[in-house]
Amino acid sequence: MPEQRNVKTNEVVATQQEIINSTGLSKKTIQDTCKALKVSNVIIKIRNGRRQLSPNFIWQGNNDNRMDIPLT
Repeated sequence: MPEQRNVKTNEVVATQQEIINSTGLSKKTIQDTCKALKVSNVIIKIRNGRRQLSPNFIWQGNNDNRMDIPLT
């Protein structure tokens, strides 16, 4: 699913069903994992089907690129 990631904003555009379909994992596994990542502030839910990966955990490029990512 990297092709669904906007590297400038660190957003991933995918519904849980799309993640299930692309990974073959169960709905419960995806729900539990998304919940755990959200509670741990690894991902930030922007709206349904759109999440932002926290720049504290993952980003592309140097520190200047990281500082350009808007936190919501």
